[in-house]
Amino acid sequence: KFLKELRFLNREKKTRQMKVTMLLLALALFGVVLFFIDDIWTRLIANTLIVLILVFPYVKIFVKAVENSCLYRMKPVKEIAEGDWVEQDVVIKGKVIYKKKPLGIEKKDIEKLKHAGVQQILVKEGIPFAPPFLVGVVVTLLIGRILLVF
Repeated sequence: KFLKELRFLNREKKTRQMKVTMLLLALALFGVVLFFIDDIWTRLIANTLIVLILVFPYVKIFVKAVENSCLYRMKPVKEIAEGDWVEQDVVIKGKVIYKKKPLGIEKKDIEKLKHAGVQQILVKEGIPFAPPFLVGVVVTLLIGRILLVF
């Protein structure tokens, strides 16, 4: 499922445009580095930036393929918990029962879905607290030693 999604995303017109744009940006930056920058450290930083620019589209495609193939699933309404990320608006007979919210579903919305007779909805599973842990690790690595001074 992951490989199928990866191939699909890689063939999209938007993806090809992003790859071409990043390649042109990297080539322009390479030209600037080649002809206008003499300092070795500045060249090293610029070349690292060029590599990151060239790798970015592939990392984005990979992450999006993982998200699309692994993180979405149909879940019975009775198993839905407060805070779950419902991915689509729920419409029954032209009437909106639930409108997608960025912070997840609330208790009253779960009750509405149960009373409306909805059996299953598409939910995005995730790794709880992943962004805060990442930020915490980066901050600790960058300025963690400052706290030891005090």
